[in-house]
Amino acid sequence: MKIVNKTKFIKSILILIFSIIFIIAVILRINEKQIDYVQEKYVVQKGDTLWNIASEYASEHQDLKDYIYQLKQVNNIASSLEEGQSIIILK
Repeated sequence: MKIVNKTKFIKSILILIFSIIFIIAVILRINEKQIDYVQEKYVVQKGDTLWNIASEYASEHQDLKDYIYQLKQVNNIASSLEEGQSIIILK
């Protein structure tokens, strides 16, 4: 009787572990979705910052920090912007 209970317990634990792994994999896959953007060239004006540009071009549902990160990645920007610099804006 004890062996049967241990086997059922082990099977239940394994099912639970695989279920959790599956759920995590699904959540990670959902977060990997690529958002398609229209790219537009933008020439940096005096006084422009990534924060100001992000405030103007990010969608209302998009986190500004995430949008700034994306702008930095797309434009290979390590630090600040320079007047006259051309960057790609994601719309």
